[in-house]
Amino acid sequence: MFTLQRGNKKDIPSLIDLAIKEKVRGLTIERLVPMGSAKDVKDSLLSPEEIRDTFQYISDRTDLEYEKGTQLRILKYRPLWINIDPCRAKTGVNTVPHKEVGAACSIGLDGLCILPDATVLPCRRLPIPIGNLKNDSLLKIWHTSELLWQIGDKHNLKGKCNSCEFIPRCGGCRAMAYACTGDYLAEDQQCWK
Repeated sequence: MFTLQRGNKKDIPSLIDLAIKEKVRGLTIERLVPMGSAKDVKDSLLSPEEIRDTFQYISDRTDLEYEKGTQLRILKYRPLWINIDPCRAKTGVNTVPHKEVGAACSIGLDGLCILPDATVLPCRRLPIPIGNLKNDSLLKIWHTSELLWQIGDKHNLKGKCNSCEFIPRCGGCRAMAYACTGDYLAEDQQCWK
């Protein structure tokens, strides 16, 4: 996994070249979420336009490599990727393996993060404890967490995420929203749509 931030986006072509040379079959490129030791580097975040251009380059390069017979797949199953190929996203037609784009933020849908001390987070990048397995069962935490219920209902999202046509396949990154605004229901600050 490669974390995308200002200063290293220029490294993407050489990263893809290296992955091909080393016969890597799958690569994920993630956005930097300013949390933990990176919480003070918000100036390292790419602008919405930079994210768009970078995602477009990655998508175009993936198409080119696929046509050349390269086995590398760059996974594009994260929020915002849906905006790169909205026609395919609307039809749901993904007949070419490398063309799958977009995925909803998994918070409140199908994933959690459990820390070594048994603290449960809604996501590895959203540092808001929603319970602890020393005190409650995972089932209880899952079904009683107000945060999970709020995020799981995409109608609660704010800003442009709330009215986006791709809300079922995106909804923005809730960790990014929280890191940038302090509100996990806010719009994803890096969305260019």
